[in-house]
Amino acid sequence: MAAMTPIQVQLEQVANARVALAFKVIVAMDLTLFLTGYGWLPAAVHVSRQTGPWNAAGTTRRVHFADGNSAFEEVLEAREPFRLLYRITGFTSFMRLLAREIEGEWLLSAEGEGTRIVWRYTFQAKSRFTGMLLRRLVRGSFLAYMRQALARAVHYIEANAHLSEEPRR
Repeated sequence: MAAMTPIQVQLEQVANARVALAFKVIVAMDLTLFLTGYGWLPAAVHVSRQTGPWNAAGTTRRVHFADGNSAFEEVLEAREPFRLLYRITGFTSFMRLLAREIEGEWLLSAEGEGTRIVWRYTFQAKSRFTGMLLRRLVRGSFLAYMRQALARAVHYIEANAHLSEEPRR
């Protein structure tokens, strides 16, 4: 049986902060500050059983959502300050019926005095049929959810940009 084509969605935005700070803020950010829900997609309400810092390969955690569901996340690769790759599995929501796993990725690069942030999700559908449903979901509501979340993340990064400035002598 041939492997199904992954379903990918990606957003980009420039933050007015240096790359190193943007990465530090992203890996330390409280998910409830930027995964606030969108339409029928629930907000993150807390994280449990985190095994270490979110910038270290092998770290795991369970993310809990406002609708009572949760998902398991694991950092696959962390190359500070440029890349964070993580896998999402163990869904308890309807997503368990549609996807085997989701890979999330943050890619950061310098752009002038700021940082270009690329946030990508790659979904592995369970079947061709669920892939068709998943594609609609991802390109519609989920993309809007991501757009809102990325804007909140960039706002949070920029609100903390002063933390990277060298102390004046």
